[in-house]
Amino acid sequence: MYYHPRCIITPDGKCDTEIKNRIGKSKTTFNSIKCIFTNSKISLETKIPAMRADVWSILPYRCECWTPTKDTEQRLESVEMWFIRRIMKVSWTKRKTNMKVMDMVECKRSLLNTFRERQFKFFGHIIQG
Repeated sequence: MYYHPRCIITPDGKCDTEIKNRIGKSKTTFNSIKCIFTNSKISLETKIPAMRADVWSILPYRCECWTPTKDTEQRLESVEMWFIRRIMKVSWTKRKTNMKVMDMVECKRSLLNTFRERQFKFFGHIIQG
């Protein structure tokens, strides 16, 4: 395993450890300010932008060098739903699909698109030289 103070890359070129670290750090941040996201007096229109600004800003750090795989995409989609379900107080045992939960929030999934955009921009910079 290659460890750099800023990034962890395994010998096979995968960044699974780095992705797990980023997800863990963002969940820790979410839990540290959970009282804001679960407060019923704060509107959903305030909670979602706050989550994107405070919690999601931790996730894409150094994502430009990540190797995009199906596993990576599934993890990112799962963590996105993890945050939204906790904000909406929807347990996995309530058997509500992710689509129903997203309809409750009245927004679309955007975390994975954010990662792809950043990777494409970085690739464009490399191509331009």
